[in-house]
Amino acid sequence: MEKSSKVSLYDPSGKLVKSAETVKGENKMDITGLPDGIYLMSTESQSYKIIKKQ
Repeated sequence: MEKSSKVSLYDPSGKLVKSAETVKGENKMDITGLPDGIYLMSTESQSYKIIKKQ
């Protein structure tokens, strides 16, 4: 991230499953407890599609 921001992770039904405040630089979000599937990660300025599989 280029600046501090709030990151939200949603499941396919739109339910918020995880959120975090980020700081400038590299950030990580632990999603090991989430089931495999497609998630939408949204920041204050952009959205990303994430596919989790083992």
